[in-house]
Amino acid sequence: YIVKIFDFICMLVDFISDSIVGVVIKKIKTFVRHIKTMFYVKLKLSRSFAFETTQSKSVSEVAEGIITEVRERTENLLAVFDFMSCATSLFFLFIVVRVLHYRYKFLTSDRFDNHFITTDLRNIDIRRAQMEKETILPLNHRERALYINVSTKRDHETVIGKHLQI
Repeated sequence: YIVKIFDFICMLVDFISDSIVGVVIKKIKTFVRHIKTMFYVKLKLSRSFAFETTQSKSVSEVAEGIITEVRERTENLLAVFDFMSCATSLFFLFIVVRVLHYRYKFLTSDRFDNHFITTDLRNIDIRRAQMEKETILPLNHRERALYINVSTKRDHETVIGKHLQI
């Protein structure tokens, strides 16, 4: 008997959903359709445009005006490029003069930019020692910090590279 009560409740819920909820949904759909048609707007725009020109200058005058304006606007830029070209030429000339001066000083003065103790210098020092003359080597502490030892050609290239980076 308890099951029959649940059957009755299920049938009642089914009847209510079919008769009441179905009607409410139909009414809501009808209402939404009416609102949509009420606010429906159709816009139609049309526009016309008329343009007419009269020639006040010839084509050659217009071209001449364009060329003149371009020249006026680029005049400052060209002046800057001319100045930079002159400055670059002067710096290049300055570098060439400095190189020639350095070469002259290096070739004429034994002490100028000579920071390397080479094999030739060691051989000369050994010969001077054999002749019982004053020798250069061994160097004192201050001189060791000033001069660079070079024993092989590969070491010579490495030391020169490191010395020039400093």
